[in-house]
Amino acid sequence: MDKGGESLSPKALLASLLGIGFFLVFVQANHPSLDSDGIHYAAVAEEIARSGRWLLPFDPVVNTPHYWHFPMCLWPNALLFQWLGTSPAVAKLYSMGMTLVALAGLFFLGKTLSSPWTGWFAGMAFLLTNHVLRIARQCRPDLPLIAFLVLAFLGLACWGLKLEEFWIAVGLGRK
Repeated sequence: MDKGGESLSPKALLASLLGIGFFLVFVQANHPSLDSDGIHYAAVAEEIARSGRWLLPFDPVVNTPHYWHFPMCLWPNALLFQWLGTSPAVAKLYSMGMTLVALAGLFFLGKTLSSPWTGWFAGMAFLLTNHVLRIARQCRPDLPLIAFLVLAFLGLACWGLKLEEFWIAVGLGRK
């Protein structure tokens, strides 16, 4: 006899997590508000797309070169602006997409270290954290950075380290 919950495959759990994430992240995507940082990043990305200065980004808000943040959020947004036009909704697409990448990465990290249900709950805990959904709908490098960190941890976990060695490698364990 089947026990409750065991009939869900890892693919079904991942699909449900990404479906919930897609709905929660994209449900208010057409809301035009960006916070001041989001407007600033969008303006720099728009300037990159307009001027073609990919390696020396210029900040039109403060009228200086933009060197104080790495271009992880600027270049993809500039490409999206070139392809889809400039709008607040387009400015949010990269961050919202990287939120889904972080969700999938957390699922696979939890699955690799423990079980598919651990990954599902890790993704849900991340998704329902207070500021994740708000920041996901902004043109900011926060969630792309989180996604890349999760993918780096997933790479370490898949590298074949034992669980104890994995936690030592990420700095959360000791021998």
